[in-house]
Amino acid sequence: MKKTKLFLTEVDHHHPRQLSKQELRAYILLHSLFFDKLLVGDSQFNNNQRMRSLIWGNEPNLSHSENTFSDMSFFLQEGYLSPVIRKDYGTLQNLREEHERRGVEDVPSQEFVEFADEKIINQKEFYDIETVSRTFRVRVLKAFTSPINCGQGKLSKRKLHHVYDYVLSQEKLLYKSLRDWAQQEIRNGYFSDRDYRLIDKIVSGAYRHNVAFSIDTNIDMPINESRDPFLVQMNFGDMNWPIISPNQYEKSAEWHLAPARHLSNSFLSKIPAEAFQYIKGSKNNKIKPLQSYKKIIKHLERFRLGKTVKIEKFVGDLELYLNEVQIILLDHSTTKSRSDYLARKNKETKGAIVKLFVDNLFCVIGLIPYVGDVVGFLHAGFGGLNDLRDIARQEDFLKGYIAGRSLSSKNGFILDSPNSHTF
Repeated sequence: MKKTKLFLTEVDHHHPRQLSKQELRAYILLHSLFFDKLLVGDSQFNNNQRMRSLIWGNEPNLSHSENTFSDMSFFLQEGYLSPVIRKDYGTLQNLREEHERRGVEDVPSQEFVEFADEKIINQKEFYDIETVSRTFRVRVLKAFTSPINCGQGKLSKRKLHHVYDYVLSQEKLLYKSLRDWAQQEIRNGYFSDRDYRLIDKIVSGAYRHNVAFSIDTNIDMPINESRDPFLVQMNFGDMNWPIISPNQYEKSAEWHLAPARHLSNSFLSKIPAEAFQYIKGSKNNKIKPLQSYKKIIKHLERFRLGKTVKIEKFVGDLELYLNEVQIILLDHSTTKSRSDYLARKNKETKGAIVKLFVDNLFCVIGLIPYVGDVVGFLHAGFGGLNDLRDIARQEDFLKGYIAGRSLSSKNGFILDSPNSHTF
């Protein structure tokens, strides 16, 4: 089976609320448990200082309060994680030089890109800049004609149209060019600082999904919608509906598992990256992946593609997988984090819950751990994000992500249809 891949959207350094170093590390490790390979946009990879600090121990100017491992280069050399690089540049070094010429913020040091390029030499993924630029332009145009971004406490119609006209005049749209233009409009007296922040908030949502949409891969979205203000229709599974009959599944089913505290931010963030070779396997070190890992990856990929999944077998395999993961992670944790983990775990009365929901052609497998700061995790087969988020809220997810296959590059970014699922 081909490697399953997920594009990580929450690494973006333009995000309205960037993840802390600890949160970012846990976020990457969590998704790595459910996908073979994680992808990050090259600009997000290069220009996010917290991301760089997870990979390279010599990153300067980070707060001591964010002190954690800087060993994610292991993920790069094993192929668990890779930046997606502009095809015409080919290396992070070439991208760095171009960004430095244009005065892009947070450009990395020469030493960092040399270090990272060496680690990913056999693991590179590429995208076409023309496709990404067109995608960005279309999404920004859609966003600035959407009624949800206009009104009290938001931008006026006049200012929305002003941004729209500028974007429409650009054959190619670059984030920095749009920002520079908006800042010039502040100096011209057309926009206020508040207007600029609102514009940047909308545009940042369009920016961080461009590469994922252009290469048509799985994508993750945060359940908490306040973390992403940009409107987008997101479909999961195969667009050639119907390929699955609801009677293949029970209407709604629930299975209880043991507590899954080892999926928590606080615990995952303290696990060395090398521990994951005993879960995912390592070609470099000649270590085979867990059989339970391979089975879960296969179950979830079949589900995302709309194929039949035997849910009872999935739940049994998932329980075995989570138990094996727990043993490996505890074995590689520090003495303090292990004792904290066991102390909290002994007090827990509720475990993880796996649920399946079916409504017409809408199917979701959800893993819901009801403990501490453990994240919720949904894998979507069919359905819109609003439906998924409604389930997430109803089922008491504390925080978490929805992961599935995005086909937005094929559906034309339909944002204003009354039947579209938007957020």
